[in-house]
Amino acid sequence: MEIVAGKGARPCKCRKQKSHSNLIEKARIPKRYTDCHFHSYRVLNPSQDRAFRYSSRLAMEYPAIERGLLLMGTVGVGKTHLAVSILKSLTERGFNCLFYEFGALLKGIQDSYNTVSQTSELKVLQPVFDAEVLVLDEIGASKPTDWVRDTMAHIINMRYN
Repeated sequence: MEIVAGKGARPCKCRKQKSHSNLIEKARIPKRYTDCHFHSYRVLNPSQDRAFRYSSRLAMEYPAIERGLLLMGTVGVGKTHLAVSILKSLTERGFNCLFYEFGALLKGIQDSYNTVSQTSELKVLQPVFDAEVLVLDEIGASKPTDWVRDTMAHIINMRYN
C-alpha cells in the first residue's frame, strides 16, 4: 500500500507491475518475442498496414470489439509479431492471455495419452479453455489429420459455446 497525503491509501504501483509480470508469465509468450510490440512492427505493404491497424484497434478496444481474429499470410510478414503485440497490450490492461504454438499444444496433448504421463488431456487444455484471449500460432504448419481437425474443433467449441 502507498499512503497518499490527504487521500488515504491505495495499492502501490509495484503491485500493478507484479500483476502485469504474472500475467505476462502466465501468457507463455516465448522469449524470442520479447521485442515484439506495436511500435516495433514494420509495415511494408498495404496488407500489413490493414493487419496492423486492425490488430492495434482490437488491442485498444477489447472487449468491446469482435472476439476473433485470424492472421494469415506468408512466412515473415509479421503475423506472430502482431499477435504477441495484442497479447502484451491486453496483459497490461489486466486480461488473462495465453500464447501457444499449435504444434507444441498438439504434442502436449499427445504426450498426455502416454500411460506413464503425469498429466491429462484436460490439464493440458484447461489453460487454453480458461484464457480470456488465446493465440494459437502456426496453425497451418500442422498436418491436418482428422485428429488435428477434431482437436481444433474441440478447442473452438469449448471456448465459444
